[in-house]
Amino acid sequence: MKRGVFTVLSLCIASGVLLGQRTSEAASGMDLETTVTTLGLYPCPPCGPWDSKTAAHLMRRAGFSAPTEELNQLVDMGFEAAVDTLLNYEQADDTAMEDGLKKKDYTLLRTSKNGKTILNNVAEIQRWWLYRMINSERQLLEKMTLFWHNHFATSVKTVKQVAPDGVSYMMAQNKLLRKHALGNFRTMVEEITVDPAMLVWLDNRSNVKKSPNENWARELVELFTMGEGNYTDQDVVAAARAFTGWGLENKTGQFIFRSSKHDYGQKTFLGVTGHLDGSDIIDIVFQQDVTAEFIARKAFEFFVYASPSEDIVVDLADVFRKNNYEIAPLMKAIFKHREFYSSKAYRGLIKSPAELVVGLYRELGLSNPKNLTGHMTKAGQELFAPPDVSGWTSGVGWLNTSTVMSRYNFLNSVATKRGKNSELAGYAVDFPIWLKAKGPRLPGYQVSEFDVVEIFLDSLLSGDISVDTRYVLEQYMTTSDQGKTVPWNPPNNKNFFDKKARGALYLISVVPSYQLN
Repeated sequence: MKRGVFTVLSLCIASGVLLGQRTSEAASGMDLETTVTTLGLYPCPPCGPWDSKTAAHLMRRAGFSAPTEELNQLVDMGFEAAVDTLLNYEQADDTAMEDGLKKKDYTLLRTSKNGKTILNNVAEIQRWWLYRMINSERQLLEKMTLFWHNHFATSVKTVKQVAPDGVSYMMAQNKLLRKHALGNFRTMVEEITVDPAMLVWLDNRSNVKKSPNENWARELVELFTMGEGNYTDQDVVAAARAFTGWGLENKTGQFIFRSSKHDYGQKTFLGVTGHLDGSDIIDIVFQQDVTAEFIARKAFEFFVYASPSEDIVVDLADVFRKNNYEIAPLMKAIFKHREFYSSKAYRGLIKSPAELVVGLYRELGLSNPKNLTGHMTKAGQELFAPPDVSGWTSGVGWLNTSTVMSRYNFLNSVATKRGKNSELAGYAVDFPIWLKAKGPRLPGYQVSEFDVVEIFLDSLLSGDISVDTRYVLEQYMTTSDQGKTVPWNPPNNKNFFDKKARGALYLISVVPSYQLN
């Protein structure tokens, strides 16, 4: 190893060790807040000023991060307007993103090897969604779509069907989740109940009175609406009977109710007795206080921090119920909650692979997700393919020896990708141009080594790094591979400048605090 970078790389290795330790520490009972404190992070004060640091925190949670220019716009418009802009996504012009998708013309379907079956082209539909996440002006909409995709976890590895109209079941479900992402939760549940992908995924297409299938009924109450412990096995049996005959017409790829397969007998569900059908089950579910509490808690834990107090959950659930299960008011209450801006919340969640990958692209102004699907999968999050009905992991579950190295490999690939031709457009950074756009505009473009470090720290970390680490990074910028101090003169040593800029980007991106949201 070259001596000139040994000190900084040692910091990175130490960072990796600390990140790797988090899984074992969690297993031994160490909570996330204690682990974050152990990593030596620098959280902002609770309920601090509305500035670029706070705006960056909001965009990491309510979106997939943002470049400094966008953060400055949010700061200028003020806190209330910034939150309203995220929630009122319809007002954001997403024409450029939609036009970009048309130009990409992703091949979302493929033909099976025997040429007889049309299937999902999984890598391409993943790129389709990643492109939306990276380039959409409606950041909260895409983040909420990811949240609901994990909530109603359905996998393309099982649901491979494509409807006769050429739309895959999984793509149709993704669009359904986006349609209702900030709409009405009850309406979303009603439509997901008859969604072809869900009918296949949880086997309700084969739920008939002679042999009731309990998969959908159980997950409806346990994972989707009420939570474990708020129903009995007898309630699940009754719900399964109520949903008999709710099936799928294979010729059309659409929901169909087969009355001959439905159990019209009397049933008792959560204390209500009658000739109940599926619609009645949903009615009863939404009459339970625990439904609002379950969703409020899950949303808070995804967007703020784990294990909120019961007072917080009850207050948010009350907002949810009073607004007839409209999602936007619940999210507004979360984003304006004092705890959202507390030291416990600030960089208190480990980034999912989607947040890490998409976030870095957005911070660097990259737009092309061409090479991202493999990195995502190796890091533990394959879009359209959560591991099971309970969804992906969270917290320290994202980090193990394999996934940490996959994260570092992704970050290295972004830092080292070079080229200016059309093939590399959108996923390779021209650092002189990028730094010039963000840094001082001086004659001859004289940017100092301190400016380079400062710009990267501001763009990626909002300055959240220790003084000692900042000093080491600044020293690295003027240290040769042989360990000698060399003059900083970018115009006359462009190769050295390019090498150091890329090295600084990588080293900053692998510090522990960058792995945290």
